[in-house]
Amino acid sequence: MIEENKIVIYQSDDGQTQIDVRIEDETVWLTANQMAVLFDRDEKTVRKHINNVFREGELQKINNTHFLRVDGVKRLYTKV
Repeated sequence: MIEENKIVIYQSDDGQTQIDVRIEDETVWLTANQMAVLFDRDEKTVRKHINNVFREGELQKINNTHFLRVDGVKRLYTKV
């Protein structure tokens, strides 16, 4: 049986960084903030690079972004 809509927790060896990611249809979804933590960069830098990828046509935004409703929170999830 294939598990769908899983949440997987990744943690660094030193335990200092932990990221909960959503897996849906063999795709890992992360927020810009999660990517910033993962790559140890500022969230604004991550968003800038994501927007550049879409603007330059490297990826289509419609196929690589996903809006998830979380009560009280609006976040843009991006496929990585």
